[in-house]
Amino acid sequence: MAETAKTLQLPSSSDRTRFPPNFYRIGSAIVVLVIWEIAGRASDSLSIPTLGATVGAWVELMVSGRLPMALLISGIAMAVGLLMSILVGCAVGLAIGWVKYLE
Repeated sequence: MAETAKTLQLPSSSDRTRFPPNFYRIGSAIVVLVIWEIAGRASDSLSIPTLGATVGAWVELMVSGRLPMALLISGIAMAVGLLMSILVGCAVGLAIGWVKYLE
């Protein structure tokens, strides 16, 4: 068995780096952005805005100075939703643990 381990060789570093170091990170980000744009154009609804519309709205909020307030409102809504889900989840978990019928 020791000789088998000696004969196995890992690929050299030159074999493993056929692409630049950030190739997969940048490539996957580009793929996600392209899919986002395609989905936004295909759906034609407010549920999936296009990438261009999203960037335009972000720039408009930055220039007008309304971005901090928009972030605060979104953060509060997220915190309230998280708190509600924690409370409901804990209540359901305790109920399942205490009541044999709910198992």
